[in-house]
Amino acid sequence: MSERAAQLERRVRWLDRRRRAIAVGAGLVVMLLVAYAMTQMMDDNWPAIHASALSMALGLLAWLAVEIALAWVAALWESEHDELLHHGLPRAVARRRK
Repeated sequence: MSERAAQLERRVRWLDRRRRAIAVGAGLVVMLLVAYAMTQMMDDNWPAIHASALSMALGLLAWLAVEIALAWVAALWESEHDELLHHGLPRAVARRRK
């Protein structure tokens, strides 16, 4: 196995173990930042539930976006790892129906 393939294998394993925690952490950070910004922008006449609901919704969207981005990166690394190990796709064989 080449050094690059071993490096990709380590990266994919690391990302598989930590992907969910990274995504949830990013969502929480976005939620807290939006909540803080909304409380600074809104005056006392606005109910706090509006800021809470908006910050939770944006936190969930951030979690989803980070989860998708990390899955995409993992798929790229897995594809490159597989290509290094198997040297491309197998030969296609056309078969006639009986």
